[in-house]
Amino acid sequence: LSLARAAESRVLEAYTIGLRGTIAREVGDLVTARRDLEECVAMERAMPTGYERASNLVEIALTLVEAGALDDASRVLAELEALPAEERATMMWPQFVPYVLYRYLQARGDEQGAARELARASDLLDEQCARLPEETWRRRFNNSLVNRRIRAAAVPRSTEQSSVV
Repeated sequence: LSLARAAESRVLEAYTIGLRGTIAREVGDLVTARRDLEECVAMERAMPTGYERASNLVEIALTLVEAGALDDASRVLAELEALPAEERATMMWPQFVPYVLYRYLQARGDEQGAARELARASDLLDEQCARLPEETWRRRFNNSLVNRRIRAAAVPRSTEQSSVV
C-alpha cells in the first residue's frame, strides 16, 4: 500500500486496499474485510470509471452476506446491477456474480433462486475454462479461490441430480 501511495496512483491504492479486504475475508476477518472493501469501493466511486468497481462490489457483497448483513448486501447488489453493462462485462471473474447471488439467496431462504444462480455460476465457469487454450491454464483457473468455491458448492447439486436419474 505504501508503494501505491508513493507512486501517487489512486487506482493502485484502491486495488491494494481491495485485495487486502478480500484476503481478510478469506481468513475470516470480516470486520477488516468490510472496512477495506468499503474504502476501496468509495475510492472507485470517486474515479471517472472504476478500475475494478464491479469486481469489488461483488467482493463486498459476499463479505456482507458472510457477516449476515443481508440488507446491506442487497443494496450493494443493486448498485452492481445498476452499473453500465460495459463495466460489468470487463469483470475478470463473471461467474462470481451469480455465485454471490447464490449465497445471498441461500441466506434469504430462497433455495430455488439460489439453485438457479449456482447453476448459472457453474455454467459460466465451465464456459470460461473451456476458452483457455492449455490444460495447465485450466488447472490454475479452476484452482482460484472463486472457482474452488463454485465447484465445491456445485458438487452436492451434481450428486443430487445424478442420484435422481
